[in-house]
Amino acid sequence: MKMKTALTTLQCVLCFLCVCMYLPAAYADQIDIQAQQLDVDNNAHKAVFTGEVIVTKEALVLTADKVIVFYTEDEAAANEIEKIHAQGDVKVTKEARVATAQ
Repeated sequence: MKMKTALTTLQCVLCFLCVCMYLPAAYADQIDIQAQQLDVDNNAHKAVFTGEVIVTKEALVLTADKVIVFYTEDEAAANEIEKIHAQGDVKVTKEARVATAQ
């Protein structure tokens, strides 16, 4: 069961990232993340959002208990997001499409 949940979570994250990659470049920096708590570790190049996390990019919405955002080390690239990892009651929606995972 854990393997199925891990695969489903991975599929949700991959779906989110694939959709983000194909949005026009003008929207590349328009990701909104809301959460109850934020912890940033600049040395590890990550930000950890916890508590009713909502990630929005255009019509794509990801909700989860915890979201870890990994960003580039390159200051010239303005610390662009490399990947997003979601955990706990993960739900990805885009229009009528919905994907869920525990």
